[in-house]
Amino acid sequence: MTVAQVAVVVVALAVIALPLATDHEWRTVVTGSMRPTIEPGDVILTAPSTEPVQVGDVVTFVDPIHGDRDVVHRVVGFDSDGMVLTKGDANDELDPWALHPDDVRGSVVVQVPKVGFVVEAMSSKVGIALSLFVPSVLILVSEVRVWYRFVRYGREAFEPVSRRRHEGAFT
Repeated sequence: MTVAQVAVVVVALAVIALPLATDHEWRTVVTGSMRPTIEPGDVILTAPSTEPVQVGDVVTFVDPIHGDRDVVHRVVGFDSDGMVLTKGDANDELDPWALHPDDVRGSVVVQVPKVGFVVEAMSSKVGIALSLFVPSVLILVSEVRVWYRFVRYGREAFEPVSRRRHEGAFT
């Protein structure tokens, strides 16, 4: 195995194992509300908040209006009751809610640009079908080539060339 292959395996295991071993979560960003800091299609790793949130932290929380999605926005301040005020970097106005500090689920610890588009595509029904179909076709084509070579040239096509044959060809 080459160093590059080992590196790919180690990174893949870390990407899979880290969230399983901890409360971290990988998320794909789908809106541009945090541009230019976080772009649509970026993948972020969030960690549960262990410290009180501070102004400037990029945090995740459940959307207080819709409730069916997470929001990734920056903490921009606190109101007089200690509620957290948030805003997307690309937005001109504050979010229309104030969060209780316990509503903050986590903060962004790692950002991977543009990988989310691939992740989202591979998660769709078409992506899953293609991820099964394309390798299957490549394997089938490879096997057909081997069988064609066997039928056309026989077993000799798969035997190593002997040293004597090489030596005799050049004398």
